[in-house]
Amino acid sequence: MPAISVVIPLYNKEDYVLRTIDSVLKQSFEDFELLIMNDGSTDNSLALVETIDDYRIRIISHENIGLSATRNEGSKHALSNLVAFIDADDTWKSDFLLTIMSLYDKYPEAAAFATNYERVFPDGSRRPASVFGIDDIKGNSGIIPNFFKMALYEVAVHPSAVAVKKSVMEETGGFLKGVRYGEDQEFFARLALRYSFAYSKKIEGEYYKDLDSSITQ
Repeated sequence: MPAISVVIPLYNKEDYVLRTIDSVLKQSFEDFELLIMNDGSTDNSLALVETIDDYRIRIISHENIGLSATRNEGSKHALSNLVAFIDADDTWKSDFLLTIMSLYDKYPEAAAFATNYERVFPDGSRRPASVFGIDDIKGNSGIIPNFFKMALYEVAVHPSAVAVKKSVMEETGGFLKGVRYGEDQEFFARLALRYSFAYSKKIEGEYYKDLDSSITQ
């Protein structure tokens, strides 16, 4: 069984998905499986991912059911009890999974594990996320003392820089289906009411802002 399962929900991201997959396959921590959940893509996305030869990849296709349901389906198919999510137009720095596994080992009481992230703009410029109250975490990592305080400005937990225990996904029902915007923060808020988040201040996630094909468009 892999130490961690990685889920990529894929819908019409032919211009970006190979970059995303490449960032996963180049992780310094290599004991993972990669589930590419094809949500009824109508462009060339599926054909592109099918050209990649790596034993850790599983491609699962279904009719279009939306982002939340696709993430939930990915978790159901995961072989590990720890599931990391990354959208098909975002990327990770090479030590993202290593950092997540360190949090998982250090804070077993937590239900979810996240890292800081940066925004990448169309002109190639980058800006670290401005997470309110991040200094309330003493040291480089720890349990988030107040999730809602840290979410007051830019989101503290980004859906492309987080891992959640599969058992917690099952207990909570996962991401809320039928919500087209903010479904990630709704889910994380529900988690925060019942469970704790472990967090690393290291910037390991890369969120590509304002792409034409992003879900927010």
